[in-house]
Amino acid sequence: MNSARIWNAMREERPYGFPIYGLVGADGDPEPEGYRNADRIQSLTEIADDARILDIGCGCGRVAVPFAERLGPKASYLGIDIVPVLVGFCARHITPVRPTFQFRLRAQPNPHYAQFMQDDPDARLLEHMPQEHYDLALGISLFTHLDAPDAVAVLREVAAATRPDGKFYATFFVLDEVAREHIQPTSRFQFKHASPSYRAFVERPEDTSFAVAYTAEQLDAILRETGWAVETHLPGAWSGRQGCRTYQDTLLLKKANPA
Repeated sequence: MNSARIWNAMREERPYGFPIYGLVGADGDPEPEGYRNADRIQSLTEIADDARILDIGCGCGRVAVPFAERLGPKASYLGIDIVPVLVGFCARHITPVRPTFQFRLRAQPNPHYAQFMQDDPDARLLEHMPQEHYDLALGISLFTHLDAPDAVAVLREVAAATRPDGKFYATFFVLDEVAREHIQPTSRFQFKHASPSYRAFVERPEDTSFAVAYTAEQLDAILRETGWAVETHLPGAWSGRQGCRTYQDTLLLKKANPA
């Protein structure tokens, strides 16, 4: 698999005048970031050589590429995103070299990314989500843009799509007591405003999907509502907390009451 060609395409293709890897807010070289994410996932949960992985908010495939290299020929991967050009990029560059790695478009409006929603000829719509099929789901920098009603919908969908012993690796901004203590007037994120649902906090009330945080109590409520429990929580450095391995809070979720 010629991964170098895919990484170079991520750096060189510039739809809408931006490098495709930075189209929805990510920064830094996609290659080391992709491997760091894959390494972190594999450090928290065992992934079989023939694993079936679901990636909600797959972007341009930064995490898909390392797993395409590492997993066996029977492994499968379904990446879903709402931005057509990102899905099209993955379909053009990753699927041809790993046919079991498929990517689909979810038709869902998002005011924050409205400028990037032009159709892409290679972005096929998601038509069906298999039930109790996936061993592992990923939601990286996904819930950091979702208010509680949308977050609950995704958590329920993933609960239905994953096996009883399936895991969900997801990142959040968790506004716990330690995070609150570290936030300064000059911090990038303050999260002073209630979200439209009043079940989360947002950074910009005029652009509520820009960044969304949950208190520990709010997060616990949506997880209990959707049948998930926290197996591992790695605190993030976003608030200024020291000694963290990641920027966002990283959670490995398991089914609360597996069948």
